[in-house]
Amino acid sequence: MANERLFGPKTRIGLASVFHFEDWKVPTAAEMNANPTNSLTGSKWDLSCALDLESTTYDLGDSDTDDELSFCQWAGAEEATDYNPEIVFTQFVSKARYLVSDPATQDQANTAFALLFARGVEYYAWMSWGKEPGEPFAVGDHICLVRVITDFEVPDVSTGSNAKLTSTFGFRTEILWNSEIAA
Repeated sequence: MANERLFGPKTRIGLASVFHFEDWKVPTAAEMNANPTNSLTGSKWDLSCALDLESTTYDLGDSDTDDELSFCQWAGAEEATDYNPEIVFTQFVSKARYLVSDPATQDQANTAFALLFARGVEYYAWMSWGKEPGEPFAVGDHICLVRVITDFEVPDVSTGSNAKLTSTFGFRTEILWNSEIAA
């Protein structure tokens, strides 16, 4: 029997095409439940099982702030001006090569590689917590969406460990942090 994770809520992480959402500021349960098979012809993908827990980052860094004061503000007042999301996906490399003519060879690692191998592709990186990967999204589930652009993947290959590829994303100004999924 496999050990169950004992710390923190369950987390789901993936990508969606920039054309996937009707309104990216209000993602719906139907939009988040699209493409449950992770087909490469879809426009939203769950990559949770392809990403390394220790090396993947989906967080906010220190925000840029404005500390100029008016006559009405207290000394030391700061206003956040920009969010600085830090999003890095470290994916495992699949042992089985994906064959376009044989869809049965597709797994999440192959899907992640197909989506991330090229530089300059824009996506919405999404993260949701509280449910297992693969579970359907529901109204009220929490989600974060950040519009990102890919860069070249960096290989991490060493003797005695799994081969991995690390993708550090650039930020594209659109951010929805800790929002609830709409109907």
